[in-house]
Amino acid sequence: MTNTFTKFCFVALIAISAIYTLRAQSSSSDVEVFFNYPVSTASSSTLNVEFTGSAISAKAVAMVDAAQFTVDLAAYNFDHAPLAAALERASDRGVRVRVLTDFDTRHPSLLSPVPPYFWSAVNDRGLMHHKFLVVDAEDPDLSSVMMGSTNFTDTNIFGFYNDAIVFRSKELTDAYTTEFELLWGSDTEVPDASRSLSGENKPNRTIKNFSVGDLRGDLYFSPNDEVSTRIISEITAAEQSVGFQLLVLTLDEIGDALLQAHNRDTKVFGVVDLIDSNSEFPFLADRGVSIRAMDDDLGDVHHKYGVFDVEQGDDATVITGSHNWTYSAETFHDENTVVVTGSAAFAELYYEAARARHCSLSPPRECIDAVSPTVALVDVDVTVGPNPTTGSVLVSHNLNEKISAYRIFNVSGQQIQGGLMDRQQQSHSLDFSHLAPQTIFLQLLTASGWSMGTPIYLTN
Repeated sequence: MTNTFTKFCFVALIAISAIYTLRAQSSSSDVEVFFNYPVSTASSSTLNVEFTGSAISAKAVAMVDAAQFTVDLAAYNFDHAPLAAALERASDRGVRVRVLTDFDTRHPSLLSPVPPYFWSAVNDRGLMHHKFLVVDAEDPDLSSVMMGSTNFTDTNIFGFYNDAIVFRSKELTDAYTTEFELLWGSDTEVPDASRSLSGENKPNRTIKNFSVGDLRGDLYFSPNDEVSTRIISEITAAEQSVGFQLLVLTLDEIGDALLQAHNRDTKVFGVVDLIDSNSEFPFLADRGVSIRAMDDDLGDVHHKYGVFDVEQGDDATVITGSHNWTYSAETFHDENTVVVTGSAAFAELYYEAARARHCSLSPPRECIDAVSPTVALVDVDVTVGPNPTTGSVLVSHNLNEKISAYRIFNVSGQQIQGGLMDRQQQSHSLDFSHLAPQTIFLQLLTASGWSMGTPIYLTN
């Protein structure tokens, strides 16, 4: 009777405190998300998402190998041999291959050996800072684009913390092709430097609206599209939370907007990698904003993203791409940015990546709360033993379907732990020895939804 009542209280607490509902994405094949490091969040089970640099590399190579007509690569720098080999294979089989790079960066994959296709370096005033790959833009059934923060280099793919997204969308590939050809200077396979328009010389354009699967959003190209104005607008509109992971944050107006959000009790937190004399980091940290500097021993955060009001579910917003939150990106550099809403799971993925990184850094070590989504709870016969326990337990269940994730709540309904589980296993070992004696509640994520909370009694 006590266990039944406790379980009922737990379900009630979660139902009352729930802010949004996760749901499976109806067109996940049209959107693929990549982080090159693990992100422990249950939302990943409802997204087409992978968590390794090898997956980013393999996807870029596969896109080029599948190309039937055209490949356009805009690479700030380029030294990834598998992708270089795929481009050469595409060119050899008659696919039109064009490659853009920055004027001042190194790009060894284009120098030795010299490729059989044309390439061009542009933007001698700012940076050709794009990292996008467009395949078969002219074919509605084949067109796709990869974009994000990841440079096409071994260091970025396998070293720095990065994200990338692949969209199967004719409207997006058309827009990216237009941007490419402004810099390329022509719509043929041969670049025309005399007609190339880069940086602030590019014309002002109407912001491109798009819809892909359950996602809807806007596509911006810097400069001239006022991306920073949109970032500030999202920060200003945020009612509950603003999270971010950034290589660099130097634009005063964005710093001011973040402070104002903090002062009106919006939860503002994030990580910045490069801390120099122009950084907004000390300005924000000195005024109580929960901002962290990336520890050099832990690698480099190369992201350029923010996630806004994740608590609002499908109405949450994610901004990501190549655009650092700086004056230079806004004014001189060639950049691309997507502003995406429509998917609670997508927003939670970016939120949890920022939250986990923020929680791992010091000082001090206070941790931002995880989002606590809820779904219709599934009645699953879950066995936990030993229970009570001093720490380690073995969890088993009566389902033929696989378990993909777990999460733990305290008696207040606050999530205190969670993670992915090996889908090939019918039983799972979990360790709670780091938790103080208390009653906790375990949920398992099945294909039908989360299980009801199973109480576990932690003792000394």
